[in-house]
Amino acid sequence: MRAEALYRTSAWTLLPVLVAALTPSAVPAQIFGRSQRCCPCPPSECPTPQAAPSPAKEPTPPDSSRQPPAEEPPALPMLASGVSGGRGVAYSSPNMFGEFFGFQSLQFTLQLPSTTLPPPPQTSGVPPQPIVVPGQIVRVTVPSAGGVVERTKISEDNNPLPRDRVFFTYDFFSRVPFANGDFDAHGFVLGFEKTFFDRLASIEVRIPFASTLDPDVVVDSAGARDGELGDVHLTLKGLLCAGQVLNVAVGLGIGIPTGPDTRFAFGNGTQLGRIRNESVILTPYVAYLITPDDRWFFQNWFQVGFDTNGNPVELNPTFAGVSGVGRLNHQTVLQIDAQLGYWIYKSGDNCGCLRALAPFLELHYNTSLDNADSISGNNFSLANVNNRFDELNLSTGVVAQIGNNCTLAMGAAFPLKNESNRSFDYQLGIRANIFFGPTARERNRATFVP
Repeated sequence: MRAEALYRTSAWTLLPVLVAALTPSAVPAQIFGRSQRCCPCPPSECPTPQAAPSPAKEPTPPDSSRQPPAEEPPALPMLASGVSGGRGVAYSSPNMFGEFFGFQSLQFTLQLPSTTLPPPPQTSGVPPQPIVVPGQIVRVTVPSAGGVVERTKISEDNNPLPRDRVFFTYDFFSRVPFANGDFDAHGFVLGFEKTFFDRLASIEVRIPFASTLDPDVVVDSAGARDGELGDVHLTLKGLLCAGQVLNVAVGLGIGIPTGPDTRFAFGNGTQLGRIRNESVILTPYVAYLITPDDRWFFQNWFQVGFDTNGNPVELNPTFAGVSGVGRLNHQTVLQIDAQLGYWIYKSGDNCGCLRALAPFLELHYNTSLDNADSISGNNFSLANVNNRFDELNLSTGVVAQIGNNCTLAMGAAFPLKNESNRSFDYQLGIRANIFFGPTARERNRATFVP
């Protein structure tokens, strides 16, 4: 009988312990629902469950082996972005929109041989002389090798933070000054970026292609349209400084010559020349991102691209056959880009489609640091149409966050200088990014609305 009373008393005594042990896990299970999230209340503020009164029985001696329930560890302080630690709101910042076509127009000038006509009949005592007709001067403007597809600019649709993503871009370039007049071009880029070393570094691959001018140019022809693959581009990126407010990255871009050669000929098929696309462009860069809170974002890029080996040039100035006459190197180009934006809208519903919206404004400066290469001979020359260029362009638009792991940006770019320092009249573009892996998990925390 005493054993039965002891058993009932122990059961009532264990009841409050069981309730107290279940409460810390049950309450967060209700708080951390599909669309709500907050920190559990501190132990001092949480109500303590009261034990039900036990029937008057003989007191049970204390059990020294029974331990009180362990207290929950205090929750980490939440940042403005809803992230505890890490790089916080930086992961919710969008990419640079960008602008740049990067073409080079070359002018080939050929002095055709003079023609000697037989002398006219003699009409006086002076012997007639043969008539020498000067040869015709042929001029044709051609794009540089691979130049019918836009040259990759590292900052375009990029961010100083290494990220796991796949992306697609589209651009419409109005009136690009190609060969023999202006030409509209449609550019596309498929790419992906993969991080490593705990998201402190990444490698990116871009595959550009375009509906653009046919690189096989015919003298005195308006030019035909063709679909062309551009130069595949690799970008290596590493973080020098990683934080919640400031992130600084350095890296190297490598342009691989997969784009088309340039050929030019007469309408009858007589070939005048060929510029082979063999240049490897290296572009070291440094960039930084500033995210002072969960609304403002600013990023700045500095990059210098230079040609390592040049493009071989083959010409046919005497119509005896095409032969090598030298190499043309792309100019060294300095590029500086800056973007400022602000999230004007952030949804309070973490299950909605449109999560956030931000307008942005960008300035882009592109300038050549050296004179353009040229090749000349006895009766021919091949030189850049504009020896130097100095572009200043403005981009503006809006970026939307779709769900947690997708961004969609739409914008336009406009040149701010005259025709000799612009490569298009205006540019319209779309940028789509889908994030995955560790970046997606970090963005989920960075964009969560508490």
